Amino acid sequence: MNKKRKRFLITVLRFHGDVLLTSPIINTIRRVYPDAIIDLLVYKGTHLILEDDTRINEVFEANLSSETGLFKKIVDEVNLCLRLRSNNYDYGVFLTTQWRMAFFSRI
Repeated sequence: MNKKRKRFLITVLRFHGDVLLTSPIINTIRRVYPDAIIDLLVYKGTHLILEDDTRINEVFEANLSSETGLFKKIVDEVNLCLRLRSNNYDYGVFLTTQWRMAFFSRI
């Protein structure tokens, strides 16, 4: 029987403490789906808290929206969306209420 590994994207576009608080969610996913592939989407620089966490497959970083000009912001968002979409996630856990989350959930 070919059982597909579930892919999860946990998104927390907040700051260091909020990223750290994803640990119980990761534990729960890992307990229910031991073979799950878990990726994170966080703000640039906040990944350092979970950098060496072996439960996480890959960490994607988003720029703070206030740090770049409009054109660069659009290009960066499109590139990030394309990278995320190529992973074909089974589940998305969005821990942030921002306009970006509605956009990311559609892809």
